[in-house]
Amino acid sequence: MDDMLELRTRINRLFEDLMGRLEPGEMPTAGGEWVPRVDLYELPDRIVLLADVPGVRPEDLEVRIEGGHLVMRGSRRQPQDVDPTALCRMERPFGTFVRRYALPEGIDPEQVHASSREGVLEIVIGKREASAVRRIPIRPSS
Repeated sequence: MDDMLELRTRINRLFEDLMGRLEPGEMPTAGGEWVPRVDLYELPDRIVLLADVPGVRPEDLEVRIEGGHLVMRGSRRQPQDVDPTALCRMERPFGTFVRRYALPEGIDPEQVHASSREGVLEIVIGKREASAVRRIPIRPSS
């Protein structure tokens, strides 16, 4: 039974990874796009996203909160100083990417910070303080 649950989790992750890189209504393509790998943590007071974006300059990155989603876009440029005729092997993808993540209730769009260091984009989204549970007394009606 545990094997089936693990398989289901892996399939769900693969599907979410595929869908996370598409715009609404966009179909999967086999073009030159690339998808940065992402770690996502939900902590009691914030959500932290770490994305591998080596070779992407901070000015080529965009992070937005839009319609209850975190949208991350970027572009990695092909080196201009390399003669294409000298190319023997090319494994690093270039071009644009888009990742979109649905955000849970309770995030604070005013508490979003993004920074890029050593090829890792870090996005921190603060959460609003959860309202305390309050019991409402019931009075007998007269």
